Amino acid sequence: MEYFLHDVSEATNSMSSSDWCKGIGLSIFVSFITGASKLAIRKSWLIQHEQEAAAAEAEGQSSYPLLGCEQGTEITSTAYLVSHDGMVDESSGELDDSDDKNCFDFMQDKKQRYFKLNPRALRYAGMFGMTVLNPLCSVFAMNYASPSILAPFSGLALVWVILGAGVYLGEPPSKSQVAATLLIVIGEVVVAIFGDHTNDSGVTVEEVAKSYSSPATISYFACLAVYMLFLWYLVTKSNAPTWQRFAWGSCGGAITGPQNFIKDSLTTLKAVISTPGVKIPWFFPLLIALAIVTSFVGLLLFTAAMKRYNATYCAAAYVGSYVMSASINSIMHYDTFASLPGTWNDIMYPVGLFILMMGVYLLEATGEDAILAEDVEEEVEYILDGITTMILPQVSQEEAIEQALRDCKEVFAYVQLEAQPDDEEEADGERAK
Repeated sequence: MEYFLHDVSEATNSMSSSDWCKGIGLSIFVSFITGASKLAIRKSWLIQHEQEAAAAEAEGQSSYPLLGCEQGTEITSTAYLVSHDGMVDESSGELDDSDDKNCFDFMQDKKQRYFKLNPRALRYAGMFGMTVLNPLCSVFAMNYASPSILAPFSGLALVWVILGAGVYLGEPPSKSQVAATLLIVIGEVVVAIFGDHTNDSGVTVEEVAKSYSSPATISYFACLAVYMLFLWYLVTKSNAPTWQRFAWGSCGGAITGPQNFIKDSLTTLKAVISTPGVKIPWFFPLLIALAIVTSFVGLLLFTAAMKRYNATYCAAAYVGSYVMSASINSIMHYDTFASLPGTWNDIMYPVGLFILMMGVYLLEATGEDAILAEDVEEEVEYILDGITTMILPQVSQEEAIEQALRDCKEVFAYVQLEAQPDDEEEADGERAK
């Protein structure tokens, strides 16, 4: 441990060009692990939904509605009837035998292929990459470069997600989404260049403990708690799909933002080792526990968001909310503006945050129309599935038509019955006149 912390201290205080290359290379590798892990988590949910739909179809039931990004991949009783309309009515003629497979045959092949994969194993692999490999490689990267140099490369995870989503998930991002993610990356780069480049050298254990009793730090965590409650309210109570989508995408990054726990843990360890006679303080295990809890809860929330929405949006929203939360945490807990070296830094640091949030807002706005269209499509599909499942398998087409006519007559009779009291009141009024 002493040798490892000595390497961290040496890398922070004196860095050569070769050390920068090593740190940047490791940071790029970390971003690749992050992007691949997020894609694996999203892929696991797609496979699970596909397997559930295939199992329901095998039992003669309607499928579960899949996610909106899975365009043309649902196996429903309606799709079955459409692609096999020759089997419903013999008089409709024979099916067209072409070289191309019809939709249902394609889905059957896809279903058999998906059953060979284990979605839970893929999901756990993604979570292992984000909880173990990512932090481990990040610590090694910090041996060769300072956090201010490594921070901009966290946005590369979005690039890997965008490149992989279209090929690996079948979720190609639109031009607006690409532009929005570029704004997020530019904002991160500006924040990293003009942000606080100081390190934690010379900080004592007493100073670490005192920093948590400052009004600014207490205010930050109080506001974070209120914000998380607000996001939870949007997730559970809101009927607006746009706000629910924003809440799901942002909650994981917001709660992962307080990076002060892991940083102060390392600072405390270095202070204990470098200062003779100083023992590990009582709050050190608490800092470690809080660092683990915030990271793990953020990962769980991010995994839940990936279950519901496409990978491009989830990754961008996570990174955007994470950078905002971490930046505000740094401002409040470490007094970032007091450490900025010049006027340009005071101006460009907030500008970078603004550019980043503009990218997040653009990504949210461009996806609203698509989400609404997907909701309408799923509602129509749900209604059609209910009709074909409840009526067509049980009765013939003639009986189904007769039943529909009887239902219409009953509705018409009910409407007439409800309108009679109004007619009687009008007649009474005319008699009174």
